[in-house]
Amino acid sequence: MSDILFTSGEITSALDDVRWLNKPSNDYPVYGVGTDTRADMHGALFIALSGEHFDGHVFLEQAIAAGARALCINRDRRD
Repeated sequence: MSDILFTSGEITSALDDVRWLNKPSNDYPVYGVGTDTRADMHGALFIALSGEHFDGHVFLEQAIAAGARALCINRDRRD
């Protein structure tokens, strides 16, 4: 990922109902968006999706280890 996809301010404006962990400043560059921690997440925003058979919140640590720049969650998962 090399080109800036969004700034953190743009993402925050678009996702105002979503809680963030490690929320960056408004001009922090985000180089991609992903939901699969098996992919290259360096500089990307990880969005933890939840479905009938999976919960992306289970993979927050893997997203961090894969280089995610920010985590977008829809509930607090600090158990």
